[in-house]
Amino acid sequence: MATILSVSGSPSATSRTARLLRHLDDRLRAQGHDVIPFDVRTLPPADFRHTAIVEATALFERADGIMIGTPVYKAAYSGLLKALLDLLPQYALAGKTVLPLATGGTTAHVLAIDYALRPVLNSMGPAHITPGWFTLGKDITEDDDGTLTVAPGAAGVLAQVTDQFSLALGGRPTLRRRREPAMTHVIADDAERILPRAELDELSASGLLGITVPRSHGGAEVSARTLGEVVRLRSAADAGIGQIPQHHFFFVMRVFERFRKRRAIDLMRVATAVCS
Repeated sequence: MATILSVSGSPSATSRTARLLRHLDDRLRAQGHDVIPFDVRTLPPADFRHTAIVEATALFERADGIMIGTPVYKAAYSGLLKALLDLLPQYALAGKTVLPLATGGTTAHVLAIDYALRPVLNSMGPAHITPGWFTLGKDITEDDDGTLTVAPGAAGVLAQVTDQFSLALGGRPTLRRRREPAMTHVIADDAERILPRAELDELSASGLLGITVPRSHGGAEVSARTLGEVVRLRSAADAGIGQIPQHHFFFVMRVFERFRKRRAIDLMRVATAVCS
C-alpha cells in the first residue's frame, strides 16, 4: 500500500492538532498504509542545508501521500508550517495526494483550509488535493487514559475525508467502513474529477447559496458562525458538496465588500459636491 507522511504543523507539545492526526494515522494503518508521523516543531531553527531539513525533505520525497494538519492562527495556517513549506523544494508535493486538515477555536475560521492552506499546497504541484476538514478544538478531547475522543458529528466527517484520501491512494476496500451509496458515489466521482453539477443545481435551488447576501439585497446575511455550521452539516451528508460552495461564499463576500467601499466613496463625493 501507500506510504503516508502525517505532518503536524502545531508548535505545541500538547496540541489537539497533533493528537487528532495520530488518531487518524491509526485509521489509515488499518487500511493497509505505512504511516510516518512527523511533528514540524521537532525541527531545529535552520536553513535548507541543515541535516534535519534535508532529512525532512527526504521524507516528503519518499511519501506517496501527505496528510497535513495545522491549528488556525489569525485566519491562516501556523507560522511553523509556513517556515517548513518555505524550506522545501518548490515542487515538493509533485505527483502526491494531499489531505489538508485544520483545527481552531471558532467556526469563523472554517474557510482557512480553502483560502489559506490549499493555495500554497497547490503551488507545490500535487497530483490531487482531496477535500479537507476543519475541526473545532472543543470537539477533540482526551480521556484520563490518554484515549482521544472526537465528537460524533466531527468524527463522521473526518472518517469520510480520511477514507476518501485513503481510497485515492489505493486503500484496502475490505477495511474501510461501510458507506451509504451516495458517499461511495461521491468518492468515485472525485477520483474521476467529475463535478456534481446536478447536486450543485439542487443546492442553488434550495436558496442556501444566498444566506450570506446582505439583507438589504434580499439575503439572510447570516453570521460566520452560522455559515460554518451550515457548511459542517452539509459536509456531514456529502463532503464533496460541502466543500465546493465555500468558494462561492468567499466570492459573494468580496463582491459586497467592494460594493460597500464603492458606495461609501460615492456618498463622500456627493457630500463634497453639496458642501462646495
